[in-house]
Amino acid sequence: MIQRINLLPRELRTVSKRIFYFIASLSIILYLSTLYVVNNTQRSNVGALEAKRDSLRQSIAVLAKQDAKYREVIDMINMTEAKNKDMEVRAGLVSRISDGNTRWSGPLYELSNIVPAGLWFSSLSSSDILAGDKKFKGIRVGGMAFSSTRITDFMAALEASPYFEGVSLAYVQNTEYIGREAFSFEITFMIGGKE
Repeated sequence: MIQRINLLPRELRTVSKRIFYFIASLSIILYLSTLYVVNNTQRSNVGALEAKRDSLRQSIAVLAKQDAKYREVIDMINMTEAKNKDMEVRAGLVSRISDGNTRWSGPLYELSNIVPAGLWFSSLSSSDILAGDKKFKGIRVGGMAFSSTRITDFMAALEASPYFEGVSLAYVQNTEYIGREAFSFEITFMIGGKE
């Protein structure tokens, strides 16, 4: 039989291994408990972060839908602005074209309203008349009437109209029309003087 000899002094010799095993077991339990607590804390943190991530993904999806709607609105605004600019260019072109041109609708409507019954036109012509630095449209009207009074009434109506000025009678001539006495005439006046 082999006998063991412990050469360490008595105060350093191990008396019992139970204390060592107890401390080791206690350390292992404490270590495992710490790992368990850390693991559970990390799991709860990861769960909270995943919930936050899912919430952020939902927010991103909602914002993406809103962004798509806003982009549609912005595209419509841009298209409207482009159409507006195009219309401004066209309006400017129309304005440049019509500057200095006589607007015929008002004077022609007025002329048709002041012609008395029994008087009619056989010719109507226009020409440009420069008076100083202004440009007027000169009108020459030729026609016939069944009485000279109707020609006088027509000239008075022309002079009273806000559209016409410078009314003058070029000639009146006695003639016959379909077996009736009639008068042919020619009157000149200008458009734009009193507008």
